[in-house]
Amino acid sequence: RTHPKLQISGIPFSLKSLASLWVSCRGFSIIDLVENSTTKTKYALKRMTCHGIEDQQIALREIELSSSINHRNIINIVDYMVEGNADIVINATSEVYMVLPYYKNGSLQDNLNHRARSRDFMNETQALHIFLGVCEGLKALHEAKPDPIAHRDLKTANICLSDTMEPVLVDLGSATEARVQICGQQDAQKIARYCRGALLNCLSSSGTLQCSELLHD
Repeated sequence: RTHPKLQISGIPFSLKSLASLWVSCRGFSIIDLVENSTTKTKYALKRMTCHGIEDQQIALREIELSSSINHRNIINIVDYMVEGNADIVINATSEVYMVLPYYKNGSLQDNLNHRARSRDFMNETQALHIFLGVCEGLKALHEAKPDPIAHRDLKTANICLSDTMEPVLVDLGSATEARVQICGQQDAQKIARYCRGALLNCLSSSGTLQCSELLHD
């Protein structure tokens, strides 16, 4: 079967699967498996349909943040392209394409689901390796210059696993500058309530900490 082809910055790619690898819960992005038609290297292609300037700014911000950090535990962008200009007034949309590394091992969530079905549970060494990698990725975000970055959507589905089972934080679409300016007692109390609520949400009915919640920064 002939698969659709497209060009990103003049480089030809072919769509390898008619079934998307992942659909964003925010509703305007899809990730497909593509192949460089020349080198035959596989990539993940994130396609974002922007219906307004705000959508387009979010997509471009994700590109900017991903391009600004060079770390093995943070997703890096191979290339990108923008087609059209989104304008909700005249009902015009734009398409933002991001060429990303393809992680054939999938996400940490995929890995855990498979292990749960086969009852092949991760040992302590593997779990610690992944946990430390996630911490290193978060550290790189939190120490970014000129401003620290908060991921804001860290979960097992947004942690991919490399060929060497190294965790890679992906999907920076919700990320933003991490500094919060406290201008008075009201702001301080608001943050205290948020932190207290986040901690309580980590506790299950049995009093143990849920792994998925522990991974939220």
